[in-house]
Amino acid sequence: MNSLIIFVLTLFNVIISLFILRIWCQYLRVNTNNVIARTILLFTRQAINLAGNKVKNGFNISACIIIAALVFIKLSVEYFIIFDVGDIIENNGSMLVILVYFALKPVLFIIKLFFIVLLTVVIVDAILSWFGYTPIKSMTSSMLMPVYQKMRRFIPPIGMIDITPMILIFGLYILEYLAEVLFSQMFGAPFAIFLCSALV
Repeated sequence: MNSLIIFVLTLFNVIISLFILRIWCQYLRVNTNNVIARTILLFTRQAINLAGNKVKNGFNISACIIIAALVFIKLSVEYFIIFDVGDIIENNGSMLVILVYFALKPVLFIIKLFFIVLLTVVIVDAILSWFGYTPIKSMTSSMLMPVYQKMRRFIPPIGMIDITPMILIFGLYILEYLAEVLFSQMFGAPFAIFLCSALV
């Protein structure tokens, strides 16, 4: 695969991830007196303003529209330039497979990218917990606290060790595996792998 195409697709993933982080931070009202949060807001502000900056109940609708547009462009490049979609559809045949492909792939991409962003934040937060307070740790803790609070109702700490981050990471990998197994059973292994491979 051409290295320029890989670079462009990776750039799309990074930009979409920044908009996901913006939605997440804005919804949880994460403190923006932080260099990372300010950078995310600054980088995404122009596009959000162009999209009308619509927010409902703390949820940034404009950012969602931008994510949908970026995903559509990114996956269009993937569908028609990198992969030969005609062969994939022809080999798998049915109209249901075609509908599943074009309906589910964008949704799966966004979900998987959100999982990757969440996983990255969890790992960064866990590593920074060994170094005391930093602005980045403050931000990651604010982003993860609602998730951890719900999990800690069912998962108590073991002695002085909080295993919630490990359980969350493990759970994300299990969900990904179960999704691939489910689609393999429904549509066959090659098509399921292609459908679930969200990142090129």
